[in-house]
Amino acid sequence: MPNPEEYRRVCRVVELLLRITQQPRRWTRRDLAALYEVSEKQMDKDLYLIRHGLRMPLCYVPQGYYFERIATLPSLTLTLPEALSLLLAARLGQQMPGVSRADLSAAIAWVEAMLPAELLPLVGALNFRAGEEAERSTLLADLQLAIADRACLRLLYRSASRGSPVEGGEDAPDCGGNGGRSRERTVDPYTLLPHLKSWYLVGMCHLRGGVRTFKVDRIQGLSRTGKRFVFPADFDLEEYLGHAWGLLRGEAGEPEEVVLEFEAGTGRWVRDEEWHPSQRVEELPNGRVRLTYWAGITSELRRWVLGFGRQVRVVRPEWLAEWVLEEARGVVEG
Repeated sequence: MPNPEEYRRVCRVVELLLRITQQPRRWTRRDLAALYEVSEKQMDKDLYLIRHGLRMPLCYVPQGYYFERIATLPSLTLTLPEALSLLLAARLGQQMPGVSRADLSAAIAWVEAMLPAELLPLVGALNFRAGEEAERSTLLADLQLAIADRACLRLLYRSASRGSPVEGGEDAPDCGGNGGRSRERTVDPYTLLPHLKSWYLVGMCHLRGGVRTFKVDRIQGLSRTGKRFVFPADFDLEEYLGHAWGLLRGEAGEPEEVVLEFEAGTGRWVRDEEWHPSQRVEELPNGRVRLTYWAGITSELRRWVLGFGRQVRVVRPEWLAEWVLEEARGVVEG
């Protein structure tokens, strides 16, 4: 995991570049130091890095800093797949803090203008999807900024069920009684993790008295407490996640060897992703792929394997193969 102090500084320098570019002659050293809650000496170091380390023509007048000129890039020639990839990356950038929405919208419009007319309906669908996820995008941006600022948060959080290994994870559905309740939590945010189609926040939960994982989509409200926390020097994300596949640490047993063989079509997709730090991928005849790793098996992993249907064969462990077979029979028998 990156050093928290260095990570904070990188975020700050990137935002300084954008802020001074968009608001020239507006920000003095004192103003910037107050904005980012650092000393003027530290702000001097950041500005020195921009001027001499990044070799940006940073100038100063009594009203504030500005850039003598803004660098422009040469024209690009992109293939269609490259243009689509760039467009998708720009859409993802809308979920993150520190990037000007005006600049990002201009970049997206430039890419869209290069696309064939036949793809415009697809682009429209992306626009609709971006609108649907505007609330989540704002939440992710607020969380990322709080992580960078080491700001303690107050969350209104809806749990999935009592005793869930992941606070609000996908290990259990919402249910009545004690499950699915909203409760206020005070959390020191450590990091954000993308997993499958969701985002998760890892942080110290003051209510539980330990590090917990929160599903971002279950956060119903967020505000800063006004306090800041000290990032624990002994916290290691990989050690916290352990050997479990996915994020359901609490239910994982002892690590064991898992060997899965995928048919050619699915194998090409599986081969290009990192599913677990210990994974090993082997090419088999006819385009098939064997995936091997050591992990504590969770219900999350079992559901993932089952979702591939006939496209996967469980080689090891034997009990996992038997479980998949029984589940498949249950689906057929209704």
